[in-house]
Amino acid sequence: MEVEGGAIWGRLAPGMMAAMSQLDSEIANTFLIRDVVERVILKVAMVDPHKALAWANEWLAGKHLDSALTGIAIQMANVDPDAAIQLVPKITALAKRMEAAIGVGRVLGAADSERGLAWAGSFLLETERAFALSGVLSGMAGRDWNGAAEEYLRTVEAMKSRFRESVLADRAVAGTTAEEEYEGLTRAEIEKAELAKPNPNLIYFEKAAYAIGLAMARESPENASEWARSLDIYQGRGAALEAVFEQWASSDPAAAFESYLLEPDRRPELAERMFGTWAESDPQSAAMAALGMAVGAERIHVVEGVARGWLESGAAPSELVSWAKTLRVSAEQDAVRAIVASETGYDRPVYAWSQVEQIRDAVRRARVFGEIFPSLAANNPQVARQALASAGLSAVETEYYEHMLGK
Repeated sequence: MEVEGGAIWGRLAPGMMAAMSQLDSEIANTFLIRDVVERVILKVAMVDPHKALAWANEWLAGKHLDSALTGIAIQMANVDPDAAIQLVPKITALAKRMEAAIGVGRVLGAADSERGLAWAGSFLLETERAFALSGVLSGMAGRDWNGAAEEYLRTVEAMKSRFRESVLADRAVAGTTAEEEYEGLTRAEIEKAELAKPNPNLIYFEKAAYAIGLAMARESPENASEWARSLDIYQGRGAALEAVFEQWASSDPAAAFESYLLEPDRRPELAERMFGTWAESDPQSAAMAALGMAVGAERIHVVEGVARGWLESGAAPSELVSWAKTLRVSAEQDAVRAIVASETGYDRPVYAWSQVEQIRDAVRRARVFGEIFPSLAANNPQVARQALASAGLSAVETEYYEHMLGK
């Protein structure tokens, strides 16, 4: 069990570090001990990142050190930006170094965006620049979303241009032409295809697009949606629209829904999250709007969103079950029952099983059964055995679950 609160870790950590020096080196270097030390150091970093850094360098190595330095760098950025900036390149694992770059960038963007932008631009590799700049723009969006949006578009266009130049350079080295690569297409079609080639590093900008869209939507969801729609699919359009509609749904869900219906390429996952937000504040209206949509895959996603949001609003699971009984489409009933079972599986596993056994879709039923069975077996083995016998699983699956019952 982890203890929360920075003060307690400030008192516990020195004694633990002193004890480390008394341990046999073979024991001190075990994964378990290093993992515990890393966790303690990360807790200390929240109140004293400089001390945490000293301990990390003294007692950790390899993956544990990289992981600790990542957390320390992000915390350090709040109190000593220079030290944080110097720490990021010392993280050897690329994934962790980029995680630190985003975190440090977010702090710099919120506090001093000019400095943050200059720092992000200093990375030699475009991948690293993209990560760092994504963090800076995400932090910047909270206090200057207009400036963040302008910088976002400027950077994206520059990245697209550089990528286009690299494609042309590679083609020149290979001695090929665009006509050879796009045999059968007209010149106009070739040009369109060339311009549509995405820079793979643009995907790392999606968090910034989300943060900017969210900040814009708080002030003007209409303008925010217009900005998000102006982006192409490779510029973070999906992430920006997701942020806009989620925020919009929290303030004016009916208007957000009307705007969503005008989208030419509607994403069911986006609708699900939007209706989840709507249902948290007004489940009845959200449910009515959901059932007004055409039957199909999109509506199933929307129904799932309503169910999750309804539960988040504090409703009793029985309310959702009652609603499920009114739904005429079996797939929608299954979706609601599955969500209720997942939410109640830990505390009320027998009740959860009563919902699972009514799910008609075999694949969904088997998936949710796997979620609730460990708790059911631990709390009521007798019902668990009955459930297993009637679940209609394969011999292999049945044998797997029988082990949980001690057979």
